[in-house]
Amino acid sequence: MPHIILLILVIIGIVYGMFHLFLYLVKSFMLVDERFIEKVKETDSELLNNFLDDEFDENTSEKQKNKIKKINRALRFDFFIGMLLSVCWFFYPFMLIQLQEADIAKISPTDKYLGKWLALMVLAGNVISYRFIKLGKLFSKQYILLIKLLCAILVLITTIIIVINTKKLFLSNIISLTLTSLWLSNSAVGLLLSHKS
Repeated sequence: MPHIILLILVIIGIVYGMFHLFLYLVKSFMLVDERFIEKVKETDSELLNNFLDDEFDENTSEKQKNKIKKINRALRFDFFIGMLLSVCWFFYPFMLIQLQEADIAKISPTDKYLGKWLALMVLAGNVISYRFIKLGKLFSKQYILLIKLLCAILVLITTIIIVINTKKLFLSNIISLTLTSLWLSNSAVGLLLSHKS
């Protein structure tokens, strides 16, 4: 039992540490985002133009513009974090559930590809958030980030359950936890900043 408690504390520590690291680096990420937007404007690509902020009309208040810019920044980061997670989970599906050879032989063939299915779902969610950066309303953008936040929490809870059952935490699980914590942090901070300002 102390072994399991220690593993759960490690998971909570990773999530907590990544959240504080994200808060510490958020200003740097804003500079990276501004540079990315400048480069996209220079390319004049139809595909990349969806990453740009939508055009504001005269009736839009400064407060509303600020909220939309902040939520768009969070959606852009979410897109890239989600792509990284999708690639990792798709090409290495056992990143979520790392099992020994004997355990793999016991499970059904469909369960072996849980990571690939999850990767495809995250990728589909990425397409939706990509479409809403330029054209969506503020509420729909916040709703998408809320759904992404809930998905990240669900993945973390699932990881905790798996670690409790297997009583092991592998390096691949730690990488997956770190990326998922980054995903969760971006969604939480994006929602908070777009709601507060």
